Parts: sequence; structure tokens; C-alpha cells
Amino acid sequence: MAFCLVIFGLMSCKKDLSIGGENTLLEKNNHSNPNSTAAIVAPYDHFYDGMDWSFTSSPSIPGSPGAWTLCGYASNYRWGRLSWNWTACPLDPSLASSSAGYLQLQSPGNFLKKGAQIETIRQDYSFGSYRAKIKAGGNSSANSSQGSCSGFFFYNVATEQEIDVEILNKEHTSKKVHFSTHPGNWSQVFTLSSDPTTSFIEYGFDWYADKIEFFVDGTKVNLPGTPFVPSVLGKIILNNWTGNSWAGSPPPNASNMSVDYISHVPFLVVTYPDASGIVWTEGTSKTITWNKYGDVASGNVIIELWKNGSFCQAISSSSPNTGAYNWTIPRDLPTVGNYQIKIKSILNSKYFDLSNNGFTIQKKLYLD
Repeated sequence: MAFCLVIFGLMSCKKDLSIGGENTLLEKNNHSNPNSTAAIVAPYDHFYDGMDWSFTSSPSIPGSPGAWTLCGYASNYRWGRLSWNWTACPLDPSLASSSAGYLQLQSPGNFLKKGAQIETIRQDYSFGSYRAKIKAGGNSSANSSQGSCSGFFFYNVATEQEIDVEILNKEHTSKKVHFSTHPGNWSQVFTLSSDPTTSFIEYGFDWYADKIEFFVDGTKVNLPGTPFVPSVLGKIILNNWTGNSWAGSPPPNASNMSVDYISHVPFLVVTYPDASGIVWTEGTSKTITWNKYGDVASGNVIIELWKNGSFCQAISSSSPNTGAYNWTIPRDLPTVGNYQIKIKSILNSKYFDLSNNGFTIQKKLYLD
């Protein structure tokens, strides 16, 4: 049972953050990999965006609860802090902070029904691999009915479709994590190898058009039953709250949920050309590259040339999904900028990626 609220605000048509590295599933700027970087990237994209955000290097959260700016880009709001007077648990923006190299979401204790929540301003996330490294809020109460719920989940406001990962700290001695999807109320409990309130554990789910697969520390967990599969776009939420029969009644002591990183990658990611400033010359041969994940790593792909966000022409109607394709640039293309490469799965056309930072094709110079 996830707790989620609506935020009204800025919508963006940009990728959230770049996927670092061309040969790794997720390169995260975090305590495990402090030398990697996450950078704001340009427009020309859609909801199959990548998100790679580490709270290790985040700036302090502004005093206003309206938005949290990432990487100091004041015009590029990515997360919102919630202020909401929910009956079971009012959310207090001041309880969401960046501290000691982590995102900290606090349920303050003192028998107070309060919690903290942040969520993406964007509400257009869909298929792909989602991961978050979390240490759930602790619980020092001896009363088994007192506690808080630490959550990481996808949610659609209008339809209440969701994919949930939740840890109830009143269950911490039994090392449980709850995976669920809604509607349909499919729910399963998985037993962890360590106490989730004292250890950082990576939780995740891979969301396909026809199935959901859950992961713990990179390993897929086999769960009985068939999870409901959302068919709509939505937001990503992190929260820590208390105050009802699910989470538990408010405990006497503060519960602090810590988040090292959160990330999302689509199943196909164009890696070259993808940076800004790329110029290709007509008649030359270039290698288009992409990353592939999950079940979508098998089967052939369609490769297309786009311009200014619209289809231009087919490059290959069926190419082996090797992650690389050599393309000789035709001489009859308009020599302008804002070209893009689109990689699309033949197995399911809903899995695709469109390159960022439109590249330029220029005329070849001939000497008399």
C-alpha cells in the first residue's frame, strides 16, 4: 500500500540525466563510484528517458518547498518536495534534506504523524530498469505496532496504477521487503539477507509492456503470481512516513530513510551519436552505437534517421541487435543540424530510444 500525492508544476520534455558510460548498465555518481558524473542533457526526447541521480553530490534543498534543483540548474527542476496535510501523515518539506552525502527523508518520531516525500516533477516515466539504493528508516521502538514505511515506487495519479517497493521498519528483524502492483493488489514479501534498516540495499524493478520483474542487489527475485503491469505514464516517488495500520503508529524516535542514488534506463539507449557538437560528413562511414538491457537485448532492431524530432528516413529495417551498426551517410541528405538516431526493437516497438543533442551532416569538400 503506497502513499502518494499529486504535485502540480513544471513538465519537461528533456531527458532527466545522462546515462554514464557506453558499456555499463548504470554508471552512478555515488559512494560506490565517486568518480562518475551525471549531467543535464539537451531536449529532443520522449518518455523513454534515462535518469541517473546521486544524492551524494546534490546541492542543499532550497528553503521553498516548491522544487529541488539538481546539479544547480535552477531552470531544470527534477524533483518536488511535498507539503500536504494528509489525514494519516502530514508531509513536511523540511523533513526532506541532503545530508552526509545522502538524501534523508525523516519521520520525526515523538509520536508525531509526519513524514517526508519527494517525487519527480515529470509524470511521463514508462518502460525500463529502475534502481534505488536505500537504507530504510530505523525503528528503535519495542512496540511492534509502531513504525514507518520507506517506499520507492512508480505511480500514475489519474488511474492509481503503481509498482511498489516498500520496507516496513516494524518488520526489520525479519528482514522483509514488500513488492506490489496496483490495481489488482498483487503483493509478495521477499526475505533479505540483511536488516534493511542498517544496510544499504539496491532495490529495483524492470518494467516491460507485458511483465514486471523485481530485483535485490542486482539479482532478479522469483516471486509467485502475476503482477499487474501498468499501461500508463507516471512519476517516481521516494518517501518515509508513519501513521496508519500499514506503516504503523508513530514511534517515539525519529526514523531516517537514506537514499544513495536512484536511476532509470530505457531498454535501448543510443550512445553515439548522442553528445553535442558532433558533425558527420556525407559519403563517410560512421558507427552508430547503443546499449541494450533485459529481454530487449535479443532480437533485431530498426534504425532510423530523424530530424528536428520527426522521422526522416530508414537506415536499416532490420539489423542484428549487436549494439553497433556501420552507416555510410547518403549524399542526398540536406546538410543541416538537429539530426537524431532512433533505435527501436522489432520484438516490441514500444521499446526505443532517440538520441540527444542533434548532430550535423555537412557537405564533403572536393578539390579541383
